[in-house]
Amino acid sequence: MRYLIQFFLKRSLLVNVILVFIVLIAWSSISRMNRNKFPEVDLGKMIITTKYPGASPSDVEQNVTRLIEDELKSVKGIDKFTSISAENVSIITVDIDINFPNPDEVKDEVRRAVDKVSSLPTEVKESPNIRDLKSTEAPVLTVGISGDVEYSELRRIAKIMEKDIKHIKGVSYVDKYAFRDKEFEVDLDPIKLKAYYVALNDVLVALNKRNIRATGGNIESFNTQRNILTLSQFDSIEDVKNVIVRSEFGGGLVRVRDIGIVRESFEDEKMRTIFNGKSGIMLVIKKASNADIIRVVDTIKDYLKEKQTVLPAGIVLTPVNDDTRVVRNRLAVVTSNAYLGFALVIIILVIFLDLKSSFLVALSIPVSLAITFIIMKWTNSDINSVSLAAMIIALGMIVDQSIVVTENSIFYKAKGFSKLEAITEGTLEVVIPVFASVLTTVLSFGPMLTMSGTLGRFVYVIPVVVIASLVGSLFNSWFVLPNHLTHIFNDGEIKKIENWQDRFFNRISLPYAKAMQSILKYKYLTILFTIFLLIFTLYWGKNKVIFNLFPPDGADTFFVYLEMPSESTFDATESVIKKIEAEILKLPKEEVSFYLSKIGTQSTQELAAPVGGDKHLAYAQVTLVPSSERKREAQMVMDELKGKIDLSVKGYKELTYDLQKPGPPAGKPIEIHVHSDNDGLRSDFVSRIVEDLKVMDGVFDVTTNYKIGREEYKLDIDYVRLATVGLNVQEVASTLRIAFDGVRATSIVKNNEEIDIRVRFPESARREITNVLGLEVRNREGRLVPIRSFASLSKVKAESSIYHTDGDITTTITARSKVTVQPQKVIDSILTKYANELKANQEVRLTYGGEAEKTKESVKSLLIAFIGGIIAIYLVIALLFNSLTQPILVLLAIPFGLIGVIWAFYFHDRPFSFLGLIGVIGLSGIVVNNSIMMVEFINKIVDDNHGEKFSSDKIIPQIIEGAVRRLRPIVITTGTTVLGLMPTAYGIGGSDRFIEPMVIALSYGIIASTLITLILIPAFYLANLEGIYYIRKGFKVSISIFLHSFRSLRRGRA
Repeated sequence: MRYLIQFFLKRSLLVNVILVFIVLIAWSSISRMNRNKFPEVDLGKMIITTKYPGASPSDVEQNVTRLIEDELKSVKGIDKFTSISAENVSIITVDIDINFPNPDEVKDEVRRAVDKVSSLPTEVKESPNIRDLKSTEAPVLTVGISGDVEYSELRRIAKIMEKDIKHIKGVSYVDKYAFRDKEFEVDLDPIKLKAYYVALNDVLVALNKRNIRATGGNIESFNTQRNILTLSQFDSIEDVKNVIVRSEFGGGLVRVRDIGIVRESFEDEKMRTIFNGKSGIMLVIKKASNADIIRVVDTIKDYLKEKQTVLPAGIVLTPVNDDTRVVRNRLAVVTSNAYLGFALVIIILVIFLDLKSSFLVALSIPVSLAITFIIMKWTNSDINSVSLAAMIIALGMIVDQSIVVTENSIFYKAKGFSKLEAITEGTLEVVIPVFASVLTTVLSFGPMLTMSGTLGRFVYVIPVVVIASLVGSLFNSWFVLPNHLTHIFNDGEIKKIENWQDRFFNRISLPYAKAMQSILKYKYLTILFTIFLLIFTLYWGKNKVIFNLFPPDGADTFFVYLEMPSESTFDATESVIKKIEAEILKLPKEEVSFYLSKIGTQSTQELAAPVGGDKHLAYAQVTLVPSSERKREAQMVMDELKGKIDLSVKGYKELTYDLQKPGPPAGKPIEIHVHSDNDGLRSDFVSRIVEDLKVMDGVFDVTTNYKIGREEYKLDIDYVRLATVGLNVQEVASTLRIAFDGVRATSIVKNNEEIDIRVRFPESARREITNVLGLEVRNREGRLVPIRSFASLSKVKAESSIYHTDGDITTTITARSKVTVQPQKVIDSILTKYANELKANQEVRLTYGGEAEKTKESVKSLLIAFIGGIIAIYLVIALLFNSLTQPILVLLAIPFGLIGVIWAFYFHDRPFSFLGLIGVIGLSGIVVNNSIMMVEFINKIVDDNHGEKFSSDKIIPQIIEGAVRRLRPIVITTGTTVLGLMPTAYGIGGSDRFIEPMVIALSYGIIASTLITLILIPAFYLANLEGIYYIRKGFKVSISIFLHSFRSLRRGRA
């Protein structure tokens, strides 16, 4: 090591060339790194969407969902799969076990399993849509297209824009909401059908057989070859109208135009969208995982500005839900606080070191960060709020090594060493403790790399950034800084001139030494008092500090979910949504960024393909300006809106509210699943659990996903009569589907768009229930048989959706809770209450998910990481000190550092969150650094040869000398680390409440542990020496007594 240090020490040109090379590579890396809201995380989810037009939820469940689920059961590596069977659509969500060795292989198996399903109903024309969800492929921008023009014109523009936007680099998907496909509607008059003795299936078959394009081979001549085509495709509506449905030998023809009307239209309305009060079509744009979110959105906005100039008058493009708004604000806030932290670090260095030394130490920050960016690019990490927060954590730490090397080199120069010798010896003396301190920090953050679950992957970038920055700081302090110190050290002896910094530290050193005299004299009293303080703090924190891993701090979006009576139409639902929007408009304009509504769905999951169709369901999304730009929390704004809506809005069945918390998706605060195929039992448990939750303090907005659908008519068939008239159930069901929902007979391609030709009754006939029994079905003998001859109608109520978990029918109960209420405790109380009943009844089982599940998973994973880090740190320090007891002294800084953390969260009135826990884990590595240095220097001074009698009077001055020697660097390193974090902790450069808990935990934990290091470590050190001395002495006395007894026994026998 001496050779390496001296090699770089004497080669200034080489060192400067290396620095320039590092800066250039770092600049290149930064320019090629992507900016994102959060780190790229594979959410371990796949969504399988299958459209089954005209099918009820029970039909979808039996004929689509269960078929796919049966295939999924054989796939290894799936954690669980859940499904929703709703009207016209099946949605299956597959949760991949992300701890499985090869998750990508599992995803391929899922796709193959879905492809194996070959017996889907003929009405399912499209293959199931499978999407792999990633956090960075979330929607980045929503564009509303509105105007006082025909829907066909809006649709035409939306289609053109979709195509244009898809060609923008970095865009992966463009999902269209409230976009209806074109159709040729063949509306058949039931009266004319009877008059012409035509069945619905006759028309369907005729259309299908007429629209043909087929190749019948080819003709070859000597010079040419030509295909023989049977070309009978539809080119226009007239072709469809003229299709012959039935002909007679006498020359009579029945064409489609004779029995119905053919018109160009659109598929039935499934969804309506409103954005900032304007109705229209909505384009939800998603970026590719490897794209820069800001560059992508800026390019799209430039396109929108240009497009707006060429659109017809009256059409307006409204960009909303701009995700870069949050990203830009968060990056600006974190960067601003980083600059402030950097400035404060420089100020601390200038105050406690001379100006030249301060400059060289400060130079370690850009050098270390440059190396950090290089390593980040190499590990495919991007620039996001979490990685920038990690840089702020590292900001104060990366100067610690340089401070120690500089201060020690100055010490040796003042002792009369030559310039090169002083720098060499000063660096070499601290090489091992500096490396050990860096290694302990690395070992505390390193286990985070092995954390499981989505949250583990979410914080993966924190250890990457911290470790990279520490590697950079170590390289700088060993090889770059020593060379630069040669430019500020003189060759001659330093004439010791006491500057104001020296006088300052002398003034605090003297009282510190006097205080240590008393503290060491009454060491056991000091230790007992500190242990009492720790126990009291832990007890106080358990009862007074709020523990909530996922608090709503920093949230900026909330949802208002509307459920109308099941028979409500789109117009009825929209009328209530309009009233809710009227109340949203009354909120302070400086707080609201935008709002939008969707009618026909309550699904806010925009990562999946859009679905709709539930006319009685809707939701409004309200997005506020970033938390740093407003005074009120989102919860307060939502509560105000809720109060206004409750007073002014009527005519709905149910309204619920949900606050979207920042960070990775964790689900609802309270989420209990009741699994049972026995509808009665499941319903009984659900109703009782709902009532239990409603009476619990701090629990509100209790609801379930069980919704009664609209009234249905059930066809009660007399199967004997059915067989007698020569029909079967499939023929009857097919005819009913054609009449009332419509069936795709065939399709044509026009302007590069496939247009379905749908056959059904006109809307007026579909409204009359009497037309069901009057409908005629052609039997095997060619006769038309009315349905009333073998069936009757009855009314029933059905579920609007059927939910499964791993194939079992499931009802989910959700609720929100106050920040002071821990969701896990609420769920545990429910599970405990019903434990005995569930044991006795094996038909029902309870599970839970959402935040409580994520909390349990996170705490377990964090605990493993924390324990692993502590064990690794202990082993490193044991090797460094060649002692099994001294590492314990060093590690004592960790639990006592919790004193500062707990009181900080209490006085700041902040809940102890997931990122707060991350801060504590990082703290475990940072706080031991000063302890290592303290123990290392005391070891060099203290003479552990105590002779016959242990003398505290001899050892105490030596311990005080070592402690005073380390006072200055400890104060400086603590000051730089804490002040580097404070701007972020208090939002001086802009508030980001999402990452503030982590920074608060680190800041006050470091402050508390520093006090512990300066006061308690020397006391524990002395107690440790005294304890070891008396243990050894007692051991020697025991051996002496044993040997004396052994000899006496031998003499007695002799």
